[in-house]
Amino acid sequence: VTDNTISDIIKIARKRGGEEEMVTMAQQVVRNQFKTIRRQGLIEGIEQGLEQGLKQAIKGMLINNVEDSVIINSTGISKKELEKIKNEIKEDIK
Repeated sequence: VTDNTISDIIKIARKRGGEEEMVTMAQQVVRNQFKTIRRQGLIEGIEQGLEQGLKQAIKGMLINNVEDSVIINSTGISKKELEKIKNEIKEDIK
């Protein structure tokens, strides 16, 4: 919520009837902001889950000696990212 939004709410509320209208409009703005934040959090959570799942699948392929080229072509992962995952597996083994 920006300062301009708050100013607009106050102006409109004064024209329409005062404090009660202003409170109602402010509540609507807060609800909309909350919904937006919640949606963003859900999307980020889904993205993180998908990323973790893909990473686990790649680790499984590496453990089962699947060739790098097959992993890269199948998952769309970069060679650099694949090398990072390989290093993680080496660290996990230590």
